[in-house]
Amino acid sequence: MLVSCSCFSPVNRNCSHIFGHLGNSSIVSKVAAVSPNVEAEIEIPDQSDFYKLPARFGAIPLDEAPLGYEVETKRRETKKTKFEHAYPRIYLPLQEVQRVEFGHGKKFEPTDLFPTGANRLFFGDCLHVMRQLPSRSIDLIYIDPPFFSGRQYNVIFGDKNEMRSFSDIWEGGMPGYLIWLNARLFEMKRLLKDTGSIYVHLDWRAVHYVKVEMDKIFGSGGQKGTEAGFKTEIVWQFDIGGRPQNCWARKHHVILFYTKSATWKFNADDIRVPYKTQVAGRKNPLISPEKYARGKIPTTVWEIHVTLEFKERIGYPTQKPEQLLERIVKHRQAKAMLLLTSSSAGVRPRQSPSD
Repeated sequence: MLVSCSCFSPVNRNCSHIFGHLGNSSIVSKVAAVSPNVEAEIEIPDQSDFYKLPARFGAIPLDEAPLGYEVETKRRETKKTKFEHAYPRIYLPLQEVQRVEFGHGKKFEPTDLFPTGANRLFFGDCLHVMRQLPSRSIDLIYIDPPFFSGRQYNVIFGDKNEMRSFSDIWEGGMPGYLIWLNARLFEMKRLLKDTGSIYVHLDWRAVHYVKVEMDKIFGSGGQKGTEAGFKTEIVWQFDIGGRPQNCWARKHHVILFYTKSATWKFNADDIRVPYKTQVAGRKNPLISPEKYARGKIPTTVWEIHVTLEFKERIGYPTQKPEQLLERIVKHRQAKAMLLLTSSSAGVRPRQSPSD
């Protein structure tokens, strides 16, 4: 199943959401509403030992809560609002813009969220839409939020008389950006199943700040990365665009990988890649023929190169390649998996089934 949100914009926060099954042509419909029970409480993890300072450092205040989780009501007094002072809870009808089907909807059981078994595209603020979805219902989340680039993105569509845009310019600077993102990450944690995982796609501008906030929301993962929260960072390496003459060329993005709990699913056999040979035409003598044929699990550095003419390109300025998303989906792939994506990148549904 697939749940996707594209157009994650800070100014125009209208956000399209696709909810549906993996591998399901397009049917436009009117309005649909989702009325799930969303009362499940989600708290930030207790990590007092992780943030504990040695006594010799004295009384240095450390904020264990993510930015925006609390609000100061009086001097040195705070109230836990869980971001609702900045983003009040508003329940609105959800406008269903599109159902995206690839002829495989009958393979899945109808539910309240998926009455026809098809992927569903909604139009609305991503935060308000997520707040109306049922808790512990999502297996995998991938988000491609704004990068804090300070840019206005414009793209011309259709007959070249239509221009669509989104802004990545933030009032309040980095704190304002983080509060905006934290409110949505906190809601995504509620939506994840206990075995669920989340990938957050960023670049050099904000990834370090976002990791600190995500450690507070999901957990640090512990010293060995086996506890709830942070698991690893994936470096997507590419080679496209210009190169500055006064700095190293920034040719990678970082994808943060977190899990909701200490128990998560990871299908290693679905993402294996071929071994590299030591000499052209000769297999590595240290690897058995069986292991060589099976392939290896990719490292955290992914060399996925794209060009301005790659086949699935739709013209959106921050679009990501299918191969990148395919690898993320395959590691958790299951016949009844529910996926949510939120992005400012263009997304084009694939027309081949993926069971």
